Amino acid sequence: MAEKSKIIFIINPIAGVMGKRNLESKIDKVFPVSEYEIIKLYTAYPSHALELAEQAVKKAPALVVAAGGDGTINEIARALINTGIPLGVIPLGSGNGFARHFNLPLNIKKALTILKTGTTLSVDVGYLNGRPFFCTAGIGFDAEIGYYYRDYNHRGFIAYALSFAKVFSWYKSKDYVLEIDGERFEFKAFFITIANISQFGYNFIVAPKASTLDGAFDVVVVKRFAKWKASFIAIRSLLGTIDNSEYVWHKLAKNVKILSPTGEKFIHIDGEADIQSGFLEYQIKNAELRVVVNNKDQVIPFPFKKLIYKSIH
Repeated sequence: MAEKSKIIFIINPIAGVMGKRNLESKIDKVFPVSEYEIIKLYTAYPSHALELAEQAVKKAPALVVAAGGDGTINEIARALINTGIPLGVIPLGSGNGFARHFNLPLNIKKALTILKTGTTLSVDVGYLNGRPFFCTAGIGFDAEIGYYYRDYNHRGFIAYALSFAKVFSWYKSKDYVLEIDGERFEFKAFFITIANISQFGYNFIVAPKASTLDGAFDVVVVKRFAKWKASFIAIRSLLGTIDNSEYVWHKLAKNVKILSPTGEKFIHIDGEADIQSGFLEYQIKNAELRVVVNNKDQVIPFPFKKLIYKSIH
């Protein structure tokens, strides 16, 4: 009798706002017990997903699936670096930047099907002062938003929008010094993002050409701008043309150092706010994580491109 493939699902029951009804039955329908050995684990506290993933690796599964948002994905993926065990994703978060970058469906049943039919890629991993990240990390306005966002009892776009409005009313650009692959740059910046993928989530594209396969970060600096122009920059972000804005500076890099200004307190890493402690160094390592992604000829990270893609094929 053939040995069943072992698949471990690590589920964050409070992730985001996406409907999670009947998740277990949907898993069992796509992965019947007659063909698969399925283990379902649930997170109960911060960093629990990392602990569960570390334990899962010891069971040598064929696949470990993160059912949650970008924060949950971060914890689980950290345990899978350089193990050869692929990461699968069921997007249950609010922004779902990682899933949207790889064109993964937000529908649970369709996402489960991708785990069986998708392509496995070996993708790059970023490090901030030695701590792994897989989506984006940065400092400035977006990090400040993340701090206030985490104080809301609920997640989702409304909470994010309220946090955005609160911080935007008083936030001012700051002076930054960057060292990028040994070259020094100075900016008065609204925020700085070190991107491994194309977007923050919610289809807000910060680095339209970002690739997880090229062994390089996309360093994005949004320079000081008149606040009345913010809506124009936001529209460019949704359209995927933010890199054409006169207020956006972009450069590929393997090593980035940021000297933070006096009074800067917060950073973000894969959407989660954290307290920064001075010197920030970002490094990237090529092809350290295996991920099951949508089996498409192109990664299409936002809906406007989907319409264009369909019209020409």
